[in-house]
Amino acid sequence: MNEQTQFLKYVRTKMIFSLGLRNENDLMQPGHIGTNEIQERFFIGNYKDQIRELVDTKELEVTQNGLAYYYKALKPGGYDLSLLIPSPTPGNIETKPILKHFKSLSLPKVAVTPVYLNFF
Repeated sequence: MNEQTQFLKYVRTKMIFSLGLRNENDLMQPGHIGTNEIQERFFIGNYKDQIRELVDTKELEVTQNGLAYYYKALKPGGYDLSLLIPSPTPGNIETKPILKHFKSLSLPKVAVTPVYLNFF
């Protein structure tokens, strides 16, 4: 898989993940991706030319707000939750009982496991 395809898949994944539990028909918003992350994880060499090519082919939209750049995939395609970097699990007094409950949760064998339960 080439660098541009992998980057677009990451942008779509961030957009989908940012929807959370809202309706998938809601408008997907662009997501912020830091320059360092783009250079380290997706592109070898000059990433700006490759991103510009994606913009020129109308596969990607880039907007700027101050110093931050926001990326939005314009065409449908694949996504991959494994591309997301997991955040550290919060360990405060409110979340510990919730996490303990989720870890002990079980479903009947015929039930389809919701995707979000696989994160616990």
